Amino acid sequence: MILRSITRHVRDQNWVAVGIDFFIVVIGVFIGIQVANWNEVRREDAAGRAYLERIQDDLAVDRSTLEDRGRFWNVVQNYGEDALGYLEEGALVEDSAWKTLLALYHATQVWGFFVYEPTYREMISAGDLGLIPDPELRRALGDYYGVSFDQKSFVFQLIPAYRDTVRGMTAWGTQNYIWSSCFEFTGLDQYRLLDCDSPMSEDQVQLQLEQFAARTEVVEQLRNWLRNLELMQIWREQMIEVSSDLDRSIDRSVDKVAGETAG
Repeated sequence: MILRSITRHVRDQNWVAVGIDFFIVVIGVFIGIQVANWNEVRREDAAGRAYLERIQDDLAVDRSTLEDRGRFWNVVQNYGEDALGYLEEGALVEDSAWKTLLALYHATQVWGFFVYEPTYREMISAGDLGLIPDPELRRALGDYYGVSFDQKSFVFQLIPAYRDTVRGMTAWGTQNYIWSSCFEFTGLDQYRLLDCDSPMSEDQVQLQLEQFAARTEVVEQLRNWLRNLELMQIWREQMIEVSSDLDRSIDRSVDKVAGETAG
């Protein structure tokens, strides 16, 4: 319609009307571009907020997982310290050879930790990291999912030499009994370490204990494993703190973008 109007005004040599028509066209194009840009910014803001909300959910998974791991590692550490008391000083756990052997075995348990990062990896793969407008938040997320965790992963996922040594020395029948009677599975990848009755006499258990005590690498490897368990607990607390800080930073970033959009 505007084209017919311009054509008619040109034919009539009504240059003022032609100028007005062109002005209307330019204004219309400008407004159209601005609306399109505004809609694109809104779309990107919404996509960025959705990513950040999902990252907050992932961080919550990490904190919950780390709490679970902390409780489990503490149990393993307690068993390890009981076992160390026997290996270093000959002190039986509650004066029981069986409980001492069980402590030696339960101290071999591991339960590694990996950060839960599907959303962050999706953003990287899609090239959408720029949807997070705050460069400091982008850097902090990169540290959490990259350098920071990489520095800790070798400990969080450690399979100690102590585990291989003790399991290699423990009689097969004893191991089968421990796994059938001294564990409680509570989920797909969760279990609890239990005390249980001995399947043999104290004298038979004592013979196995003496074999462990005679191997110096057992006590050396246990000391090293206990030190790593302490380090895992320290780093676990650090990661929970960093995750909580990131959660609050995301809230501030989302509030800031919402305020700027409203303004």
